[in-house]
Amino acid sequence: RHSIEMSPREFWNLAGRAGRIGHNSVGVLGLAEGKDRDAVISFVSRSTGALVSRLVTLIDDLAERGRLHQLSDLLWQEQWEDFRCYVAHLCAEKKTLNAALADTEHLLRQTYGYTSLRNDPAQQEKADALLEATRSYAQELAEQPGRAELADSTGFSPEGVAQAMSGLRGMEQLTPLDWAPDRLFDDGGKIADLYGVMLKIPQLKQQLEKIAGDGFDRIRLSEITRDWVNGHGIDAIARKYFSLDQNGEIATAAITEACRAIYRAIVNNGTWGVSALSRMSSMDFEGLDETDRRQINVLPAMIYHGVRTEEAVLMRMNAVPRSAAEALGALYRDLNERDESRFTVGKTRSFLKGLEDRDWENARPAQASLSGSGYKKVWQILSGEAG
Repeated sequence: RHSIEMSPREFWNLAGRAGRIGHNSVGVLGLAEGKDRDAVISFVSRSTGALVSRLVTLIDDLAERGRLHQLSDLLWQEQWEDFRCYVAHLCAEKKTLNAALADTEHLLRQTYGYTSLRNDPAQQEKADALLEATRSYAQELAEQPGRAELADSTGFSPEGVAQAMSGLRGMEQLTPLDWAPDRLFDDGGKIADLYGVMLKIPQLKQQLEKIAGDGFDRIRLSEITRDWVNGHGIDAIARKYFSLDQNGEIATAAITEACRAIYRAIVNNGTWGVSALSRMSSMDFEGLDETDRRQINVLPAMIYHGVRTEEAVLMRMNAVPRSAAEALGALYRDLNERDESRFTVGKTRSFLKGLEDRDWENARPAQASLSGSGYKKVWQILSGEAG
């Protein structure tokens, strides 16, 4: 991240997703060394220390309050959420309760916190309590078939999965038509209802509720998302949803808030939520035809890139500026409409490399300060095609 240091929790969440047991034998997480290698080493060391102390601190706190024996009952509290997600992951990987229970201690030894407790003779009671609580929670997950697998595939905690499923049941049943981009991101679409579900899920609500306004307004979230996907600029979104200065001009703070809303909350949590909920709905996803399935798959990318067509997503994946992506996507679609292989990044890149200045001129917004050749130059720099 540029100029933003990850917290230890963010770093290890990223590291944990680099490789999954049973999927790949090795996971790789790359760090840009920059000009200060020692700083990177120091950060990883501090992150490791924070991860160790997080679990140990929770256990120590219970011991000091004489409640170590109640750990199984207290495991439901919010501060234990990350650990519950880890246990759900173990259960999902092991497939059966017996396998998870038989291998619990071995798997727990893969965590820094448990190992640090188990290797200290003075901490054996705490390690035993953590092992027993883990086995107890695994037993409860086994009584809710599919919950651990859904938690593992969505990134939600098992409790978050339960809240998501409850929220989806409370909605009118979603059909493939409801998930179509033209319907979902238009007035009357179900994106607001989906945000209503997301605001109940612990893993999503923290960032989303910061921009939802008073009462955690799902409508506000859906309208910002809709405007973003439909091509509105940051300045327009800032003017519409965030505070202006006394003269009615866009304040710097409004631009900052708009960027935070889009790039921190909607692009991250909105994308995550739509992707997960589409898989958790009652829709027969595997039974859809290829076109419908592909369109639903690309919905998170539309939110991420701020565009509303598959072809525009391909443009953005090839570093085309957002303000020209829809127009160039339409041209690409018109020229390759009968070619089912057009939905590839490589084919799209070949198309872009062959464009003339006049094509970029036709794609630029009428009010843009850059010329078509300027847009082309920007794309060449961003895509690595320059010079």
